[in-house]
Amino acid sequence: MSDRYTISVYVGGRIADIGYYPNWDPRSLFFEALATAMLFCDCESREEYLEKRFGTRNVVYSVEPETLPNTEENLKLLESCSEWPYLVDLTAKQIYMSCDALPPDELAKLPSALELDMVVKRRHRTRAVYCEKNGRRVVREFIDVIEVVRTPKHVQPGMDYSVFLDHCRIPFGELDRTAVLEALAGLEGALSKETAALLRERYEKSPA
Repeated sequence: MSDRYTISVYVGGRIADIGYYPNWDPRSLFFEALATAMLFCDCESREEYLEKRFGTRNVVYSVEPETLPNTEENLKLLESCSEWPYLVDLTAKQIYMSCDALPPDELAKLPSALELDMVVKRRHRTRAVYCEKNGRRVVREFIDVIEVVRTPKHVQPGMDYSVFLDHCRIPFGELDRTAVLEALAGLEGALSKETAALLRERYEKSPA
């Protein structure tokens, strides 16, 4: 069994692309979504995105043993199979969890990741479960539990990226695109091979 994570790209309320990331960790998913957002944030239509990303509007996805052309119907079908459907909305300039682009009023209900007062961190802990036996309190079993620890926002190294992905919207429209892409270029190990290659290609084409 695998955790079926996906990252879809929407432009103008239309699905344009989807990536499948089985068993990825939240940190890598966060950076993959952010890299996609910053690489293509200036795209204003589905067709423009496809041309810039693939050099063609006609893309075929391999879903063994079948192949599927990138019609919106097929992409929505793939998205519906996701357990954690993350979405890069190039029009709203937001990243959030959803199986469809949210209208502005629904999107506004999600807390902004840039405005959180606290960072939430989850950690696993083994806890004893007790019972009474012959008048004595004894350990019946040990179970694994997840503790939620809230820490000040400035404590960044241990933050749980799944909190931002699962419960917030991540605005990227006002971020410094050049600075973010330069930072992401140093995190290729946290990105897919395709996205890392797109970052390298961008800088190879940029003037020195």
